[in-house]
Amino acid sequence: MLKLVGVVLISIFLCLLLACSLSARKSLSPKAFPIGANYEKYRHLWDKPAKPLKPITIIESLDNLPVYIKHPAESNSPDTYVGVLWGAHPMGQYLYYLAGDMSKTSDGHLNLNDKEFTTLSLVETSFEDDVIRVYLHDGIEAQKRADENPITEGKLQNGKWHKIEDLFNSYTDNGYFRAGDASLNDIFSDDIPGVSRLEFYRSNRGYKIDLIYNYLREPKKTSEFRRLLTVRVEHSSKEPNFRALVAHFETIVHEYGNMPYVPVSGSVRM
Repeated sequence: MLKLVGVVLISIFLCLLLACSLSARKSLSPKAFPIGANYEKYRHLWDKPAKPLKPITIIESLDNLPVYIKHPAESNSPDTYVGVLWGAHPMGQYLYYLAGDMSKTSDGHLNLNDKEFTTLSLVETSFEDDVIRVYLHDGIEAQKRADENPITEGKLQNGKWHKIEDLFNSYTDNGYFRAGDASLNDIFSDDIPGVSRLEFYRSNRGYKIDLIYNYLREPKKTSEFRRLLTVRVEHSSKEPNFRALVAHFETIVHEYGNMPYVPVSGSVRM
């Protein structure tokens, strides 16, 4: 009888331990809470007052670009889009770095709908399955196209813009004449595990430059999730300072490009 009681108690203990383990993994899940069709019910998770964002530093080489968010790569409490950005679609992103010259809305959000702002620099991660699927299709295809382009970062820095245009095949894309893609992988050492590229556009408003770094980290433990890291520097103007943009891009990729896996939670998606 005592043996039976002991077996029962051990079974109960093991069940409780398993339940606690599963509960802990769920509570630490980085997956976003879906607001979507239940917006009215859960709008309190998105419609929060803007955070009192003030520049914590500036980037002098980019016309004193203000930096609003700068978390260490190992931080377990990055920001999300909630209370920070206006005009952005929340898809479960975790923000580690954010700089830009956009204006603020009347309630204090940084306004990505501001048509006058020129530069955005951000570092974010996503654990969402559909976001990762899009990257595995569109992002990988764009990187492949860039890797096959003979234009190098050195040629872009030393050339003149009208000369560079002659080297790309132009085609219409989203209102711009897209001039092409170019790989930037050669500017990083082997300890930076991701891939990077330049996307270059031109229009009657000037030039648009996107510098993009992606790293899809596969889980190394059962408690981990697939994580897509994105570093992006976007700039639009008639006379881009390409050298300064690439230097800034290199700096933040070196800082965040091989960030450790740290459990995070609390993001939302629409």
